[in-house]
Amino acid sequence: MSFTSPILAGCAVSHRQSISVERALELATAHAPGRPLAARAPLHSLRGRILAEPLVANHPVPPFANAAMDGFALARDDLEQAMTIGLPLDAPILAGSAPRVMRKGMACPITTGAPIPQGADVVVEQERCHLREGRVVLHTAPSAKPHIRGVGEDVAAGALLAPAGRIVTPRLAAVASASGTAQASVRAPLRIALVSTGDEIVTAGAPLRPGQIHDSVRSFLSMELQHPSLRLIDLGVQPDQTERVAEALQEAAACADLVLTTGGASVGRADPVGAALGITGAEEIFQGVKMRPGKPLGLHLLNGVPVVTLPGNPFAAAVGYYLVVRHMIETALGAAIFSCETRPARLSANTRIRSGNAEFVPVSLAMDQSGGTPYATIISRGSSASLSPLAAADGIAMLSGPDAMLHAGAEIPVLKFGS
Repeated sequence: MSFTSPILAGCAVSHRQSISVERALELATAHAPGRPLAARAPLHSLRGRILAEPLVANHPVPPFANAAMDGFALARDDLEQAMTIGLPLDAPILAGSAPRVMRKGMACPITTGAPIPQGADVVVEQERCHLREGRVVLHTAPSAKPHIRGVGEDVAAGALLAPAGRIVTPRLAAVASASGTAQASVRAPLRIALVSTGDEIVTAGAPLRPGQIHDSVRSFLSMELQHPSLRLIDLGVQPDQTERVAEALQEAAACADLVLTTGGASVGRADPVGAALGITGAEEIFQGVKMRPGKPLGLHLLNGVPVVTLPGNPFAAAVGYYLVVRHMIETALGAAIFSCETRPARLSANTRIRSGNAEFVPVSLAMDQSGGTPYATIISRGSSASLSPLAAADGIAMLSGPDAMLHAGAEIPVLKFGS
């Protein structure tokens, strides 16, 4: 009598060949979700969203020539008279009034932002003037600047304000609004479904029974994925039952552009994610990466939707997220929405490399007096379940290379965390 339990069948994973970190990134890029559809919406509601089309100015900024300061508008040809006997005053021009014609040989009191009257080509600041018997007299020579903002001086009509792929910010909204643009076409939020697994996992804050632990990975991912261009669909914690996990995966693939699983992705008999993917007919892209921690990291396609299987250990899950998931999200959106950046750093002490796999370690960063490349100090090389070193870290460094020892001062890549 044969026994073909899906859980035992999933143990075949142990015979698969793990791939390199570089190859995992290549495959993750190639299988990133498709770009979300576009929709138009009021600009003021789009902070953090990604432009699907270029944003252009509807009209010039400013739309008319106006005074750059309070003073008197007059013709430059009348300056000499203004400095001797003065110029008679025409009616004042206030901001918001309609443009008009200034009578020849006169000066108009004008406020900042008011339209320049026809016949005037200079604004003399009021500090250089005084009034005498109903005339304005310049008591000091005017500056060479006309103090007039010309039409389109800031933005020309039809000018490109931002290309497709730019993230909408309050600053961009301000210049677009000034140019008469009230709406923009943006990409719909990328839908990300999260399926956690584990009989031992309990929601943070709930009482613990013997053998249980509070969920930390969902807290990490939920906060990392808070962004206006993302929509998280949390399907909760599934028990370690292959059929239940398979149902959750099918539900996730039906409603999301990208599915993340946590836990249950190793080769143990009680790890149900691999078996669940098998019975759902998911296509394996890779399962296992030559890295420490996070070797069980995998990528599958379920009904065309990419499914990233993250380890259950918190630090290992974080490494998989930063290495693969974050990259897939930004590839799909066509924009860098996360504040993390990869930059070089120098080791602060000699470090022995563990052969075979790329190793990811939490580091603190400190600048030397020259202010150049920062120095990285390894905080811990302990368990993949450790959380406190990650919380204290400024970033994650990758240790790899042909030599058994990396010496102090050696340059290494560090993924520096953002705010």
